[in-house]
Amino acid sequence: MAAFLLKMMFTSITLGFGGSGGIVTPIFFAGAASGNAFASVFGLSRDVFAAIGMVSGN
Repeated sequence: MAAFLLKMMFTSITLGFGGSGGIVTPIFFAGAASGNAFASVFGLSRDVFAAIGMVSGN
């Protein structure tokens, strides 16, 4: 839990000073979220389709 909170704090500090929020991670998140939504609509395995969406995000 401490690592999660520290990650949020340091990311906030970095963004506050004008740093980048990341290049690849937002793409992974969008792909995983899309795969999860697709699986939910069609009643498929959400875990599998989130993983497929994440790796196909590029």
